[in-house]
Amino acid sequence: MRRMMLGMLILLVSRPTQIRIGRVQSKSISGESGVKDAGDSNASSQVTGEPRPYIYVTSFGAKGDGRTDDRAAIQSAITAACAAQIGGVNIYPEIDFPAGYYVVNQPQTPSTAPIFEVPCNHLTFRGLGSSAGTQQFARAPMSVLKSIPGARPNTAPIFDCRYPRCNVGITFRDLEIDGYNKALWFYASSDNKLENVNLSVQNTGMVDNSALELTNSFWFEWHGGECVTAEAPGMYCVLMTGDTRLSNEDPLVGLVEFDNLQGIGGTFHYDQRVNTTGSGPGTFVFRDIRGWEVNHTPFLYITNSTGNPGFAALPILSSVTFDNVSSSDSPGTPALIELNSAGTVLQGVIIDMSIGGNGGSPAIQLDNPSASRVTGCNIRAGGSSFTSWWVVDSAGNPQPGCSITSGGGWDFVLGMQGVGNGDTRLRSDIFTASDSSGPAVRATFAGRRFAGVALDPVLGLLLSTGNDFGYGASIAENVRGSIDIQFPRTYPPTNVALSPMEGGSIRAGTYYATMYSTTTNCNSTESAPSIQSDPVVLSGPKNAISLTWTLPIAGVSNISGYCIAISSTPDLNKGVWQPDQFNYIFVPGEKTVRYSMVGLPTAGGPDSVVSTMVAAHRFTPTSLGVNTLNPQYNLDVAGTGEFTGALIIGGGSPTNKILMEQRVISYTAIAAHSCQEQSFSLTGSDSKGVAMASPSASLGSINLLWSAWISAPGIAKIRVCNVSENSITPSAVSWNVRVAQ
Repeated sequence: MRRMMLGMLILLVSRPTQIRIGRVQSKSISGESGVKDAGDSNASSQVTGEPRPYIYVTSFGAKGDGRTDDRAAIQSAITAACAAQIGGVNIYPEIDFPAGYYVVNQPQTPSTAPIFEVPCNHLTFRGLGSSAGTQQFARAPMSVLKSIPGARPNTAPIFDCRYPRCNVGITFRDLEIDGYNKALWFYASSDNKLENVNLSVQNTGMVDNSALELTNSFWFEWHGGECVTAEAPGMYCVLMTGDTRLSNEDPLVGLVEFDNLQGIGGTFHYDQRVNTTGSGPGTFVFRDIRGWEVNHTPFLYITNSTGNPGFAALPILSSVTFDNVSSSDSPGTPALIELNSAGTVLQGVIIDMSIGGNGGSPAIQLDNPSASRVTGCNIRAGGSSFTSWWVVDSAGNPQPGCSITSGGGWDFVLGMQGVGNGDTRLRSDIFTASDSSGPAVRATFAGRRFAGVALDPVLGLLLSTGNDFGYGASIAENVRGSIDIQFPRTYPPTNVALSPMEGGSIRAGTYYATMYSTTTNCNSTESAPSIQSDPVVLSGPKNAISLTWTLPIAGVSNISGYCIAISSTPDLNKGVWQPDQFNYIFVPGEKTVRYSMVGLPTAGGPDSVVSTMVAAHRFTPTSLGVNTLNPQYNLDVAGTGEFTGALIIGGGSPTNKILMEQRVISYTAIAAHSCQEQSFSLTGSDSKGVAMASPSASLGSINLLWSAWISAPGIAKIRVCNVSENSITPSAVSWNVRVAQ
């Protein structure tokens, strides 16, 4: 039936000749058919199969001789294609350009009209050329269409596809389109495609000078071809703009792909010109774009020209992929992506083996790092410097947001992040809802939701049992040439339990409690949170909550009390941390283990998720400092020490224990040149011990000398001798006696 309908299709136009649109006459069951050449009513050709309906622009008078202005003829072919019907239904025959060099005159100012205003949807423009076009890189055969500027050319494109007349399904195939200020412009149009298409423009200095402009458009593809612009700063092959709405479309560009292209000069530019709505622009794919020559600009330049800050005009640009994209002979080192919109988040970036300029070009450059950032970014590079992999600001300083795999290994730059009080890089809980806080690397055992070990560029190696929030210890180099052993300021209480009670005003319902230790009164000095309690159900006269908990282990700082936060939903909902705690109650007392809550918390705000780490011990290449960060000796212990084995000092005999006692000893008068002994009971000493004794105050004379020894198990003797010519009575003072054995 379809073959018969096509055979019947004849388009009558205002010409003396009937023009056939791909008329197919059945010849045999095998499908051989005769197609009347619409370009020559006296010619015929044999083809196999059943082609798409088509018309030739030459049938409408186009010459393609490089001299004749073919504008009117081509417009007639477009008008005819939009009007073609079968049974009252538009069929949109393909508009074919036989081999040739078609020239069209550019409209002159003050006209703002394009050369061709595409008046309908679903058109395909196809070249049937015998050469690869006029540009540098060889391509499949294509026909050439070129704009002749004239004396006062306007800024309009050769083809303009614009809502509402043209808003979907336009394809250009096997064509070279050489514009003056612009070649193609799609405005509020979707599902458009270029296949084996060359585009070029001259350097006009006019507004939006680019080969292709996409405005408020979606689902655009360019597969194969070449783009040529001037080799000059500020030139772009493709300009994508989020601009004024023509209907109800979002003012942004999304879902575009460019692949198997080559080019010379300018590359790609996205500019936000009115505030975005919805999810924002994005899903840009650049793949297999090889050796784009002499680009003076970033491969993708992202700007905001609304006059409003990025958080209002362009909050997010999402999902950008570069795969095997490269340039050559580029002056300077332009970035692959440059974000020049303060307040914009660039998220979901994947870069594989790609480079924006020559060797040394960054992968991403953030021009406003204090207000803009990149997140969810992965860069995979090779071992050559001719692959971009670092993320920097305009001064070349590293910026966070990307994991980077290069020939030298794996890099990650971490920035400020998270919500709440405390340093949220200390989060050990994974699968956090709407919050990607945490250290650079976390390792979690299967089945658990808390990391057992983590790495952070400042906090060092973070350690946890893997059973609760935060980290219980860390190892870091806070001062060059030293290692600090760090612990939290405070640890949270455990075994938080709730039970219903009377005497309050809490409405009936189900409640959960989470607790924090604090060194002040819950104002940003809390511990990590406890594990949330099991639920308690209040109903009837039970309108208050009795809480009990187990005291936390000791941290670096003393605890002043506890913060109690109440929620009506579980924090860990199917393994995801989704806290619904907005206020807390402070309960004073380090040793407090219970509290009766008669009313829900009404102030305080959100609690922190984690506490900070505090250095407790410092080790250097030549010293060990215990409870001190400034060791003065090889072993410097600020506090008591205990040795459960033998202690050898200076290679001498082992010392297993040191006994010490303090007691007042009284001596009578000691004659000149004589001594007096007193016994000192020292429980646990034996005859092999070495005794040392010293008075805690002066004996009253510089002419008194003393010594000590073990005279029998448990007994030390302290002898005081008078070396003067007169009798001396020593003062009764407290003596310190030590025995090493």
